[in-house]
Amino acid sequence: PNDELARERHNSFGKTEMWYVMQSDESARLVVGFKKDSNQQEYLAHLENKNLIDLLNEYPVSKGDVFFLETGTIHAIGAGVVVAEIQQTSDVTYRIYDWDRVDTNGKGRELHTELALDAINYHITPSKIDYKEEANKSTTIVDCTYFVTNIIALQETFIWKRTKQAFTVFMCTNGQFD
Repeated sequence: PNDELARERHNSFGKTEMWYVMQSDESARLVVGFKKDSNQQEYLAHLENKNLIDLLNEYPVSKGDVFFLETGTIHAIGAGVVVAEIQQTSDVTYRIYDWDRVDTNGKGRELHTELALDAINYHITPSKIDYKEEANKSTTIVDCTYFVTNIIALQETFIWKRTKQAFTVFMCTNGQFD
């Protein structure tokens, strides 16, 4: 849900997020958004017939790919993919489908079909972010209201100068961090 819906229903925030692909197998895929503009009726019909994937974008992925997921964007991480997920502070998730998986007791995880109906963005959402790394320079990948994500392709010592009061996380995505 977006901020307004999350606040109204859960006294919480929405969940805008991004994924940075850390590792992916050769046939790895992410599901992000719709292939074409859709609507609630078409979505529900595909969900009921267990062919929702026919409406959704599947992206083959490689290490370093980035996806920005605005609230309401349907998304799923396929097998063989490891992502670093950076997100708005929120514990609210609407699970709409779980690929018919069950636990050792034959029980599936809770789905939020009704709650999700008015939270889903049924339109095409361009989510894949193209960026170009520059050696030893900070390159902004995502800059939104909730977080800023940069990549720094280090080839030599790099000195980071904090310019404002903010929570900062450094993550080594390639090579080693000393």
